[in-house]
Amino acid sequence: MTPLERAARALFEYEPGPYGGEHLAFHIEQEYGWRSCVDMAKIVLTAIREPSEAMEDAGAFAGDWNRDNLAIGEEAKTVYAAMIDAMLEEG
Repeated sequence: MTPLERAARALFEYEPGPYGGEHLAFHIEQEYGWRSCVDMAKIVLTAIREPSEAMEDAGAFAGDWNRDNLAIGEEAKTVYAAMIDAMLEEG
């Protein structure tokens, strides 16, 4: 299961409308189920494609890198954006 599918399933489960309750497992697999939430999940992933400064710091300094090396922060930002792009393309 791709991250995009997991996100769409989570959105459907969060607000299943009249399809929730004990029959959620059946309804989530129907055409109106999680697949109907894929576009919404893509919108959210696109919105978070640009990391915050705190996220860049966390990515850059996850290892034992020197805090003064700003290039690593840019590299972490590039990797994060590439991973989001791959999620969107993977579907």
